[in-house]
Amino acid sequence: MSLKPEDLISKAEPEITAFKQNFKIADATDLVVEYNGEKLGFIDLVMEGGGVKGIATAGSVYALERLGFRFRKVAGTSAGAINAILLAAAGNHALEVKSDAVIKHLTSLDFYEFVDGGSDARALLNSLNVDSGNFFGRFFKRGKRALALTRNINDLFGSLGINPGESFREKISDILFELNKHQHFTCQELEKQLKAHIDVLPDTVQIKQDLICEFQLIVADISKQRKAVFPRDLHMYFKNPDGIHVSDLVRATMSIPIFFEPFTLEDFHTRASNWKSDTNITFVDGGVVSNFPLSLYDTKGNVRPKCPTFGLLIDETKGATNNYSRKDNEIDNLAELVMAMHQTMQVYGDKAYIDNHPGAEARIIRLSNWVDLNGKKYPIKTTDFDITSDEKIHLFLNGVKATLEKLKTWNFKQYIQKYRKP
Repeated sequence: MSLKPEDLISKAEPEITAFKQNFKIADATDLVVEYNGEKLGFIDLVMEGGGVKGIATAGSVYALERLGFRFRKVAGTSAGAINAILLAAAGNHALEVKSDAVIKHLTSLDFYEFVDGGSDARALLNSLNVDSGNFFGRFFKRGKRALALTRNINDLFGSLGINPGESFREKISDILFELNKHQHFTCQELEKQLKAHIDVLPDTVQIKQDLICEFQLIVADISKQRKAVFPRDLHMYFKNPDGIHVSDLVRATMSIPIFFEPFTLEDFHTRASNWKSDTNITFVDGGVVSNFPLSLYDTKGNVRPKCPTFGLLIDETKGATNNYSRKDNEIDNLAELVMAMHQTMQVYGDKAYIDNHPGAEARIIRLSNWVDLNGKKYPIKTTDFDITSDEKIHLFLNGVKATLEKLKTWNFKQYIQKYRKP
């Protein structure tokens, strides 16, 4: 049975409704407006990458909107960028509910369709997801991985990835095409839409001047060895960035090493005459340089932020079993080496910022990727593309519960007093 939006929402509603009775949006942010008899408050939102685990992020977004939050600036890396662009592209104005569009498209996705490298690619993916277990299990797994890797050797050395990623790009393009009233969703269309979301608000909305809507995502430019923030940095690569398709940007940030082929300048839907940089510019998953860009919208120095920036972070230890400890990566072949390097960079890429800024942790909503089904508790991994409907529901509820837990103690004025006072 296929998953429907109401399958997610119906499970989440009772807890959200009960929590909302005592929740005051004015305590959570300074940008508050009354609209259709309800008080709504704006925040900025940054979402971590995490592949399939991003379903928990969607649950958090839904809970935030149901409590009266709306999103001014949104950003994300990899899977976080998918949630972010859906929020930016959906709806007709800034006060409208956007998470309905996120849930609609989330429930319709068959993640396994993104494994578009054929049966060999699926065999390698399945071997990477095998639980090693005891000695014989580990021995079997290594043999299976070695065989699968051999079958994909031409793609790894020729195309540098086992999946072209075209199925993913086409799916995102189709979704954005639908949200944009059946027009190609270019960076110019994105900018127009974000501006229109503010312009159409009634002049009676007193905080209108502070509602600068924005969308950004993170990509790793491994040719220039830098972090690229798109669409902000597109002018460095193209003479006219306006015509670049937003789906290309999302595909670039989702270029998980080994799993997807890297995304090059030539892969963008634009003519060579528009290229400003060399054709060999190569992009991979933004998680390589910044999987959780929490600082992206932070104000500098002692400048008081207009509203809080919340970060949605998938915490591998939250909700884990009591005896859980992160397993060491087993490095036996090229695929495992590259994946382990990628995971290491994902974990520690933004850790220094959080460690060096005490106020950062206060703004993080930590989401669990663990599910408890049929008497078994286990984590959902980034590339678990064969995830079941029950697992999706459980992840979604994890996001809802973590958000309610954080907001029990969140107060924006107290945060400013403690962490941002000169």
